[in-house]
Amino acid sequence: MRLYGKNVVNGTEKGMFSPGGSVTREQFIKLLSAVTELTESEEASGFEDVKPGEWYENYINAAKKAGIVKGVSETEFGIGQKITRQDAAVMMLNAIKLYNGSLLDGIDTDSIDFADSEDISSYAMYSVAALSRLEIVNGMNDGKFYPQSYTSRAEAAVMIGRILELIG
Repeated sequence: MRLYGKNVVNGTEKGMFSPGGSVTREQFIKLLSAVTELTESEEASGFEDVKPGEWYENYINAAKKAGIVKGVSETEFGIGQKITRQDAAVMMLNAIKLYNGSLLDGIDTDSIDFADSEDISSYAMYSVAALSRLEIVNGMNDGKFYPQSYTSRAEAAVMIGRILELIG
C-alpha cells in the first residue's frame, strides 16, 4: 500500500493487485525508474522490439542510457518477457549504483549463501551477492534463490520497497 500511495505500483484492475502475477521486463524497468527518479528519455534505446509511442518506450530508453539495463540480446530488449529473479537483481544493483554507489562500499560479495548458488548465471553472481548482503533479496524457505524463476508482483514490490528504505 505504501508503494501504491507513492505511485510506484499499480493494480492490475480496480481493487486488485494480483500479488502472484508475473512481472515483465518493461514493467520492472518502470518500477525501477520510480526508485531512481530517472527522467524519461526520448533518445532511442536501439532495441528493435521497443515500439515507438508505447507506454514503456521512454522508461526503457532512459534505463538503457543510464546503464541500468541491457537487452536479452544486442538488438532485443525482451518486451513481454517475464523477468527472472537474477535479471531483476542485476537491474536493481545497476539502479543502486546509479543512485548511490557508495552503498556498496565494503560489501563482501565473494560468496553467495544460497543452496542453489551454482544455478545463478555468472553475469548475475555479483548482483545477487550484493543485494543479498544489503537484504534486498533473499532466498525462499528452503534456502534457495531460484535465479531462473520469474519474479512475482509481490516479490517485485517487496524488493523495490527495500531499495526505497535503503536509499531513504
